[in-house]
Amino acid sequence: MNNSSTDTDFDHLWDQICTELQQFVSEDSVNRWFKPLSVVDLAEGTLVLKAKNNIFEYWIEDNYLPQLTGVVSRVLGEPTKISFCASGNGSSGSAVKAVSG
Repeated sequence: MNNSSTDTDFDHLWDQICTELQQFVSEDSVNRWFKPLSVVDLAEGTLVLKAKNNIFEYWIEDNYLPQLTGVVSRVLGEPTKISFCASGNGSSGSAVKAVSG
C-alpha cells in the first residue's frame, strides 16, 4: 500500500493551496478555516476535503468558496470542483457533498 505516499502528496498539495489562498484571504482566516482541512481524494476533476465538523464546510461554502475554487483550479492547472466528505472514522461509507461545479 502506498497510502502514506498519497497522504504526503495530498498534504503537500493542501499546503500549496493554503499558501496561494493567502493572496485572497487573510493569513488568520487561512489558519483558522483552511489549515485544519485535509485532502482525502482528487479524481475526475474533483478535490474532496475533510473537515473536523460541518461548521468549517458551511463557513467556507458561504464565505470563501469562489476563492478556494479559483486557487485549487490554478494550482492544479485545470477547472476543479470542490467537495466535502463527512468527517467520520472509516473511509467506507463516508458521504461526499459536491459544493462547486
